Amino acid sequence: MMNQDILFIITGLFLLYQGSSGVSVGNIIGSNIINIALVIGCTAIFKPIEIEKESVRFELPFMVFVSALFWIMCIDSKLGRVDGIILLVILAIFLLYGILNAKANTVYQADISKNKKNRSVFCM
Repeated sequence: MMNQDILFIITGLFLLYQGSSGVSVGNIIGSNIINIALVIGCTAIFKPIEIEKESVRFELPFMVFVSALFWIMCIDSKLGRVDGIILLVILAIFLLYGILNAKANTVYQADISKNKKNRSVFCM
């Protein structure tokens, strides 16, 4: 996914340089729609996707919030530096949350694994 994001950044900067920033925004919005509808939809057809409760509690509302915020930012038909800074700060917050959540899950999984090993020894 990271390569795709870098491609969108390069394409967006190139289009911005050419004065076609609207195409860049449309490209990003279209990509998000395709990723959500087509990629996840096709995957779910072949194998059901399990969604963790944590995702439903935080990540989905976060996605809706950022989408609504982006829509509000676009009402004046212009995304400026302040809008870009706000979006980057929100991205940094989400990445920090993801890193901290991954570390917490790693510790939790290690504890579960350790308890299973201990339990299997006692069961013998």
